[in-house]
Amino acid sequence: MLEEIREMDIPEFEEPIDSDWAVLEAKLGRLGLSKDIIEEESFFINDYISQGYEEATGDGVLEPLPDYSGSQAPTKSEKAQEDNLPDYSPEEQFSAAEKAGGMDQATKNRTIKNVEDASSSAALPPPYVFEDGSNNDLMDTEFSQIIQNAIEVESHHRIAHREQFPSLGPHPYSWLPPHLQPRYIYRRDMIEMTAGDSFTAMAYETGPRCANEVGRLRLLLGTSFELKSEKSSEVQQALELISRALTKFNLLQDQDSASGNFSDLDTIDYKFSTAIVIGDFGYGPFPEADFEQSRKSYYSLLTFIMGFLQVMSNIFPGRTYISRSLEECDLTWQSNKMNTRVAWIEKRMAAWNEIEHCVRHCRDWYLQRPAIHRNAIVALEDWHNTQKVLSGVNAHDMVELTILAGANLPRSSFRTPTPLVKLVLYGINSFGNTQRMIELETRVSAKTQFPSWNQIFQLEPQNNTRMVDLEVIDRVAGIDMEICRKRLEFNFNPGVEATFFNKSLMFGYDEELDLPMVVNGGKGKEIEAPTLRIRLRWTGRIAKVKELGFLTTPPGKMFRNDTSMVPLGPEELGLPKLDTSKPSLFREIRAHENDYARHPTRRPSDIAGIVSDKKGA
Repeated sequence: MLEEIREMDIPEFEEPIDSDWAVLEAKLGRLGLSKDIIEEESFFINDYISQGYEEATGDGVLEPLPDYSGSQAPTKSEKAQEDNLPDYSPEEQFSAAEKAGGMDQATKNRTIKNVEDASSSAALPPPYVFEDGSNNDLMDTEFSQIIQNAIEVESHHRIAHREQFPSLGPHPYSWLPPHLQPRYIYRRDMIEMTAGDSFTAMAYETGPRCANEVGRLRLLLGTSFELKSEKSSEVQQALELISRALTKFNLLQDQDSASGNFSDLDTIDYKFSTAIVIGDFGYGPFPEADFEQSRKSYYSLLTFIMGFLQVMSNIFPGRTYISRSLEECDLTWQSNKMNTRVAWIEKRMAAWNEIEHCVRHCRDWYLQRPAIHRNAIVALEDWHNTQKVLSGVNAHDMVELTILAGANLPRSSFRTPTPLVKLVLYGINSFGNTQRMIELETRVSAKTQFPSWNQIFQLEPQNNTRMVDLEVIDRVAGIDMEICRKRLEFNFNPGVEATFFNKSLMFGYDEELDLPMVVNGGKGKEIEAPTLRIRLRWTGRIAKVKELGFLTTPPGKMFRNDTSMVPLGPEELGLPKLDTSKPSLFREIRAHENDYARHPTRRPSDIAGIVSDKKGA
């Protein structure tokens, strides 16, 4: 139908069509198009027919537009769906009416979860497939790539600003009360920065940068073109529209504090995701639909503006003066279909009241539920207690080490040894040096190269414990001679590991081990290498957390999703540093004597006669 109009010799259309729109509207109505379609597709019809007259002398053949007459005309329900901002799906095909009403469905719901994602956007599908009625796929691809590049540049700006001014924020913990914020500074279990599509980033970082760019372009145009220039006026009007659109982002700023730099909409999201981990106390469902529609719509508009400003910077190059002629700028403006881009923004602004209504609904929902704030603080305190248990600050590890038996022990001075096992505990003193701190020992066995002790030692190491040496001693007439040994090391590396003999202290462990011994003394040749059989058992820190009823997973979106159950150091938890000046490494060390040969049916904990031994303490 529009092709037919193109071929008509209508004198009224020799001038710009938008100046004779009433004539064209009447003509289209007589040709069968409904009034709704004419109003909805006004700027596309104008652009399409204008393009036809501009290319009338060329060799290009334009693709005919679909016929919307009769049964193919979109209904009101389809028009309503166009304003719902559907998600982008590159596989779906849409009619021209759907493309006109739902351009922001081409928005890619892209969220920068951490710093690594900031450089990976090039591999993602383009956030827009902009349709301007010209079927110019190359232009759409170029504009989509421009938007992607603008997103990457913005992410690098945010990272650089954070590295240069780490204390300014906004930080993921900025929504917390001031007295709690120092607890979460430089925590490795926290996300490093808010996502690029968060309300906070849009309102306090990206939006203001775009406003600064608009001001720069205005100043550049004012010093380069005559004020009465038609092109300068057209561009200034486009910048004025962008400036008005950017004022919409003021609604995303914190409505409770003028000095804050964290959106209260993100505060609602963070608080709810934190509070819900300890239970739903009648909150009701989170307004997910309104929240996501608001976030996606604002991010769609903002990223489009970022791409638009990037194109404008390319059209009008220069830092203090435009280096192109007015004619060149005009041709580049037309080739980039900037008027159509401006029309897209105008259409979004015309329907923006619905998006602002969604924002107000989210705020009203939160104000009616004050318990969310209280329970979010309770959940964070719960997780803080969990971290103190995992770090070993509030609950030290209780390691049960059982010396079971030895085998193939070397003979000393050509005689069968009368062996015992010493447990020597090493730690770091106040000068940072490793020293021998505590010494325990089993009873002396009868003369044999295959002794059996079955004695239990309960050790309670602290974070400055380094190792335990198991020394097999041959005692003759009160004189000790070491014949072999084995070293078991503790590793307390905050944020990485807490292990004993390469076994994690975070999880429960209960195994018997045969330790190959290193021979230090003794004479005689042995057919097999000496071994010492021991048993290691502990409940694990996570089991202690569960026993105390604390949280076992990080609460809320403030924490990283890949947080592993590793202990944080006291400094990271905001606690005092460990005092290593005291010589004692253990609160309590007990040697449990147990003779399984005499009491084969009784558990070690049932045996009477527990002997406390703190030699060397």
